[in-house]
Amino acid sequence: MKTRHKWFIFWGVLASLIAVSVGVFFFTDVAEIRIPFEKIIPPKEKDRKKVTYNKVKNLTISQQVIQTELQKVSEELATLNEELAGTPVHSLLTLSDLTSKWPKKFALADEKEWQPVLRELSLVGQSSTSQIHSMTLVDYRLYMNANNEPETELGVNLNMITADDSYQILPLSLRKTSEPSSLHLTVKQSLVEQDHLFKPITPQDEFLEIGDGLNQINQLCQEYSDPMVFKEAGGDKFNPNYPDFKSLVARFTYGNQATYEDLFQKSRGNLTRLVYTGVDLTNEPDGTAIFELTLPLEKGEANKIYSFKYNRLDTESVKLD
Repeated sequence: MKTRHKWFIFWGVLASLIAVSVGVFFFTDVAEIRIPFEKIIPPKEKDRKKVTYNKVKNLTISQQVIQTELQKVSEELATLNEELAGTPVHSLLTLSDLTSKWPKKFALADEKEWQPVLRELSLVGQSSTSQIHSMTLVDYRLYMNANNEPETELGVNLNMITADDSYQILPLSLRKTSEPSSLHLTVKQSLVEQDHLFKPITPQDEFLEIGDGLNQINQLCQEYSDPMVFKEAGGDKFNPNYPDFKSLVARFTYGNQATYEDLFQKSRGNLTRLVYTGVDLTNEPDGTAIFELTLPLEKGEANKIYSFKYNRLDTESVKLD
């Protein structure tokens, strides 16, 4: 009987200890072992604010497009040169004289745009021997305008030979729109004296190869995108000192790191949202191309434009300006 009593006492004490332990577990605050399920299970998508971005139309940029457009431009400039080459500058000093010599197929949308040109020509036309030599294409830009329509802007030099056989160059900008009578002219800068002519851009130029530049930009946007890092760094309350973001910036070797930081934050870590909206080709210096990419922002905000510079002759990497 004594043994049975001892076992009853043993099991009674054990049951009491278990009961006390269970009570402590269920009725005592043990926050240190609480599992934060709200961090494991993300909030529903419907609870997040839906963002609407501005619409930006992508500009088709390819080797074929560029060469086709440049062929048209070169033919148009050849026609202009046939009409103007050898014309004495002093015979172009009034609006009526200038417009009569200027080919009708290239009529300006607004003849008032000739006034700055006439002021510059008057400086050269004081000599009876000064004459028009040629118009040279030195800059070609294809871009999307504010209405999401493609436009062309040509940087041309009006080259004149003076009495002492030096060149007086008047840099002009000819902007072509899709509207009727759509040629607009701007004087880019005052007369420049040169001992040589700038190398013209032609459809046969080797430097027109732009495929590698486009591939580099596309690869860069993939490699340096990371929406998760943006989220972990605070999202809308972005912390630029977040270690993983600092690491991304440190290994960014494609130009201006400060511009990359800005692009990363404004794109919310997704650089692939950039849209091609322009390309600018020039021969000064040789082989330079500038790709213009637009980042659509939320409705009500102005979109942000970023530029990537590429030099095909030196086969360098693209550079984010």
